[in-house]
Amino acid sequence: FEKSNQISLDPAAPLVIALDLANATINCAGEATGIIRSEAFGGIGNYVYTLLNSDVPAFPSGGNVQRGAQASGIFRDLGPGTYWVYAESGGCTAISTPITIVDPPPLVLDYIETVPVSCFGDTDGQLIIEASGGTGIIRYSIADQLSEFFEGDDPLNPNRKTFTDLSPRAYEVIIQDELGCTITQTITITQPQELVAGIANSTPETCLGDSDGTVTLDVVGGTPPYEFALNSSDDADFTAFN
Repeated sequence: FEKSNQISLDPAAPLVIALDLANATINCAGEATGIIRSEAFGGIGNYVYTLLNSDVPAFPSGGNVQRGAQASGIFRDLGPGTYWVYAESGGCTAISTPITIVDPPPLVLDYIETVPVSCFGDTDGQLIIEASGGTGIIRYSIADQLSEFFEGDDPLNPNRKTFTDLSPRAYEVIIQDELGCTITQTITITQPQELVAGIANSTPETCLGDSDGTVTLDVVGGTPPYEFALNSSDDADFTAFN
C-alpha cells in the first residue's frame, strides 16, 4: 500500500454574529419600522438566519420564531420588542445578544381651542393648541401649503402655540415632532352674523320740548346682549338694549 501525503484539517472558525442596530428604532408610536441587520462570520459559510422573540430555548422551536429561516441577515418591519438573531452554518450555530426595539412616546393632542372673530368680517380669530409626547420639539402649522411650522410660544406651557389674526374659515392643523410623526386636525374659525339695525317705528314729541318721542329698533346678528347710544360713539354713553 502506498502512503498518502499528510492531510491537515483546520477546525472551522467559531461562528459569530455581528449586529448593525443603527435602524433598530421606531420613529412613531404604533409603527413597525425597526430594522435589524446581522452578518455571520466563521463556521463553514452558507449562513442561514432566523429571528427569535425569546432565547428560551436558545434555538428555533416554533413558538419563539419571529421570522423564519432566510439567507439574508436583514429583518425589516419590526415592531417594539426584544429579539435574538440565530445563525446556522452547517452544524455550527450561534445566537446574538438581545436586541430591544422601543416604542417611542405617542404624540398626543392635549388641548385645542378656537376663538371666533369679534365682528362679522374681522380677522382677529385665534387658535390655541397644545400637544405632548413624541420625540424632541413639537411644532405646529396651519399654513395652506403646510410649509411653515412654529414652536410653542407660551412661557408657562412650552408646547402651547397661539395663532392669531385668523380670518373665519376652516384650517387644517398639523402637529409634528422632530421625527416627522404627525397629528392632523381640522378646525373652523367662526364669525357672528352681520350686525344689522333698522328703525321699526318712531313717534314724535307730543309737544315741543316734551322730550317724549320714541324710536323702536329692530336688531339682528352680532353677538347679544346689545347696547345702544344716541348721537354718540363714546363707550360711556352706551346702555343696555331694551
